[in-house]
Amino acid sequence: MISIVICSIRPHYLATISENIKHTIGVPYEIIAIENKVNPKGLTAVYNEGVHKAKFEHICLVHEDVLITTQDWGKTILKIFQDPKMGLVGVAGCRHKPRMPSGWGALGLEVKHIKINLIQHFKRTLQDPVTQYWNTEKESISQVACLDGVFLLSKKSILKEIPFDETTFKGFHCYDLDISFAIGRHYKVAVTYDILIEHFSEGHTDYSWIKDTMILHRKWQEVLPITIGEISKKEKVRCEKKSFKNLAELMRVYTTAEEAIEALNLGQLRKLNLFVYLRMYYRIVRIFYLKQKPNN
Repeated sequence: MISIVICSIRPHYLATISENIKHTIGVPYEIIAIENKVNPKGLTAVYNEGVHKAKFEHICLVHEDVLITTQDWGKTILKIFQDPKMGLVGVAGCRHKPRMPSGWGALGLEVKHIKINLIQHFKRTLQDPVTQYWNTEKESISQVACLDGVFLLSKKSILKEIPFDETTFKGFHCYDLDISFAIGRHYKVAVTYDILIEHFSEGHTDYSWIKDTMILHRKWQEVLPITIGEISKKEKVRCEKKSFKNLAELMRVYTTAEEAIEALNLGQLRKLNLFVYLRMYYRIVRIFYLKQKPNN
């Protein structure tokens, strides 16, 4: 009753998660594994192909470097989607997505707005695994503005109606935010705390991430920001400011001052707080023209 789509480049990872699914899902299923090492396609194209091939209505899109620890998690999926308004579900997401170019987490507002239930492992550092469980409202499911793409659940009918945008996003970044925004205009997007996964790699930000993030925010600038619940103007300013400072540190390595100025102007700071906007503009001057490391 569940079609599981996996983009695979490492056969041993695929074998491991396939065995894990077999022993944990608890309902009839199929695995649609799409090999993507030779002549690789973007994740949007892979997922659209997987949805097209799926024979079941319920769809799970999951990275191959994952293990699912919850027993009978397939039954949880079927129960969640008894709600006809539910469109997209994950295990990590956020209730606020600022207009400032950024990832899925609302920087500066993490404790209040991030909703997450997963065990994160780290392959780039010696850090021990971290159990991330942020659920301030003590809910079993929380509606959010956007989701991280490590583990996504939806319906075939919804993903045929609102497919992944493979024309705009041809790599491996921002597909999750883009589909969250698109589905969220018509259905609910949510995080479930009733399914726990282990993820064996952390995200990586580089030039391709910056490029796709800028494309994403140009595409959705008339819709962003998106907030589920209440948020104050002060919180919006804090999130915009921290998001830009984080982005500027990446841009100093990979991009130009002109691109940093565009990123700043894609955000809301100029409208929300002109003084903070001017401080961030001066930050660009210091980083790119004066070659100074800015103070916090």
